[in-house]
Amino acid sequence: MKLTKYILYILTLIVIFAGCSIETEGKTVLSERLIYGTSNEIDLVQIDYMQESSKQFDDREIIELIIEKMQRIKLRQLQVEEERTLFEDKEVTYTVTLTSKQNPIHGEEAKGGVVIFFSTGEIVFPDIKTMGNGRTVSYISTDVDDDKKQSIISFLIDIVK
Repeated sequence: MKLTKYILYILTLIVIFAGCSIETEGKTVLSERLIYGTSNEIDLVQIDYMQESSKQFDDREIIELIIEKMQRIKLRQLQVEEERTLFEDKEVTYTVTLTSKQNPIHGEEAKGGVVIFFSTGEIVFPDIKTMGNGRTVSYISTDVDDDKKQSIISFLIDIVK
């Protein structure tokens, strides 16, 4: 019996150390993994332009189009220093916030997402499920072609007018 407990104890330690040593920096995901919920669950979108103006939408069609436009963008996890430099040195042009009135705006039960567009072309997706738990993990676009970026920006300009 003592031997079994000892073996279980050793195996538990191995699992804990293996899990804690996994490298998470540089992790890649697709953007749709960071917009939580469907267009039926997300019922409000706010678009902020250069901290000058803001517009909200609750039209299901517009919400579906915005979610669709934000899909299929390859992202990689930002390192802490990289994130700090990006947010301190570059200008944010658009911030798109998707929320659900029925769910929390951050944490494990959150529905929605946030997308930040920088004037230099970077697109950043903060992970809303990590907000409020210390550091918010953010992901940056890796290889979005210019046509896709321009299509998204043109769409945002058109609906904000």
